Amino acid sequence: MRRMIFALGVLLATAAFTDPPGPPNPGPQRYNYGPSVLWDDSALRWRAWWCGARVNAQGQNIGGDAIWYADSADAATWTAAQMVLQPSAAGWDSYHVCDPSVLRNVKLAGVVRPYVMYYTGADGLSGSGDKDGRIGVAWSPDGIAWTRLQQLTLQCQSNQDMGCQHFSAVKILEGNPDPAFGGRYVATYSQSKPDGSTGTYVVESGDGIHGWGNAGVP
Repeated sequence: MRRMIFALGVLLATAAFTDPPGPPNPGPQRYNYGPSVLWDDSALRWRAWWCGARVNAQGQNIGGDAIWYADSADAATWTAAQMVLQPSAAGWDSYHVCDPSVLRNVKLAGVVRPYVMYYTGADGLSGSGDKDGRIGVAWSPDGIAWTRLQQLTLQCQSNQDMGCQHFSAVKILEGNPDPAFGGRYVATYSQSKPDGSTGTYVVESGDGIHGWGNAGVP
């Protein structure tokens, strides 16, 4: 396993990346961070989702975050970046959507989904769009057209703080040697509290949507 990880690291380190590496997303007041990248065996392409500025049809920043997408055959030359998930018209994720965490071909609440995305959302009603973060889940047949499913039930703080953010999930294989974790979802997320403290939490779920319970704090 260590040799495989080392080999992958050498491969990525020696690839002919652009400068800076990753999909280009130029424009005024643009920013790009929080990527989720995976290799798609069926298409033989790298797929990347990340957080960037929400823009209108003219490419102008209109406030808030959106989730962007691009793909590549060699991780050096990428397709044009495109927004694939924007804030909803109303509700808990109507100002920001950010921090994508994408999984491929996983069973979510009993249904196998080609692509599953966990993301941070916020409504901006607490005086700042950065506050009151919550975690949502969406699915897609192709990684581009996304359908929201629901907000996860986590022990997030009130809208006086940053709420929950940076949710990063993995699906443990069904045949995992530890039967307590085989087939389960495990995730980490961060939270900034009203007293100024920040914590990183570990949670797990049997089906990826329901029953997310604390598994400890690293």
